Amino acid sequence: MQNAREEEWEVDGDLWQALGKLPSRPGAGRDGHLAGLRPHLEEALGELGRLERRRGLSDEERVSAEALRVLLAAAREAG
Repeated sequence: MQNAREEEWEVDGDLWQALGKLPSRPGAGRDGHLAGLRPHLEEALGELGRLERRRGLSDEERVSAEALRVLLAAAREAG
């Protein structure tokens, strides 16, 4: 998470690694991988929520937050 207003929030290394392991095709253990993203997604959304309360979010950060929410909903459905 970034502290200064000028700096954009970015996906951290752990989440990037977990996303990189997600199979691109349905099946082939995708649900298990997706479910494994859940703690990373919840942490990232928590960071964005704290950032939003402190200084608001940029347009790019809002788009990232929405994408993370969609992924989290899919991860919850997966297990």
